[in-house]
Amino acid sequence: MAREKRIHQHRFVDRFPAFAAILLLFGGVAAVQGGGMLINVPPTIGTPEYASVDAIGYIIASLITLWIYKRWFSPEFEGNLRGGIPGAGIRLSLFILIYWAVCFPIQFLFTPAVFGWPTLKTLSLALTAGFTEEVAFRGLPVSLLMRQWREEKRILTIMILISVIFGGVHITNFFAGANLGSTFMQTIGAACMGLFFCGIYLRCGNLWVPIGVHALHDLLCFLDVAGIQNGVVVQEITWFSYLDLAFSIGMGILGIWMVRPSKRAEIRHLWNRKWNITDTPSEPPIEAPVS
Repeated sequence: MAREKRIHQHRFVDRFPAFAAILLLFGGVAAVQGGGMLINVPPTIGTPEYASVDAIGYIIASLITLWIYKRWFSPEFEGNLRGGIPGAGIRLSLFILIYWAVCFPIQFLFTPAVFGWPTLKTLSLALTAGFTEEVAFRGLPVSLLMRQWREEKRILTIMILISVIFGGVHITNFFAGANLGSTFMQTIGAACMGLFFCGIYLRCGNLWVPIGVHALHDLLCFLDVAGIQNGVVVQEITWFSYLDLAFSIGMGILGIWMVRPSKRAEIRHLWNRKWNITDTPSEPPIEAPVS
């Protein structure tokens, strides 16, 4: 006779969902960053390759964090890396090609910055950001709030809350040597990009998609080896900074458009399936066309 899985009680989460999500967000940051550092130290400490291969530890720590989270809510939750509609997320992600096709060629041609090909170090930084930031700022708190806040009107609130926090933490780059003005603009831009990544995640329910898009976006940004060093924006504000910020705001608007009222029933249905929640009869099928 098969053993029936025990459903865990989550009284604190049920009583204080927003506070629990914020605690989970910062707990996720600590888990993926602290865990990544612990995993990386034994084999690489004292070696010059350390900064180039540390993505491995952060990826492992991120995957372990997601596994613990899934087990914490087992058997309710399908998981962040399974199910959903990844194809829908990929199609929605194509909007960022506009950003890449316009901004990066213009920057390469018309700014005095020095650019370089991707290196093992920049690839490591991009993968680290893609995994750790998507796990901590989308995978954990967004999925938790989609479990707790089941009203369709709350979907936009979830996006804005998490994205504002995501942008706000980039202020700390100033203490890592970033230019003050550029840090302020990066904070706004990161919040807007957070809306875009969050919109993709809410629509597809599969974290692999925003992880991949985020990592590739950061890798392209790191080609500016003069303006960005070790993932920190060190250059002064230029005319291109405003162009880049304008496109980031555009991405944020697209993210909000992804969760427009006509799509919220579809989003709610998707997340009810991921959380094994019974839909109400009024909710439409999930396989609506992506637009």
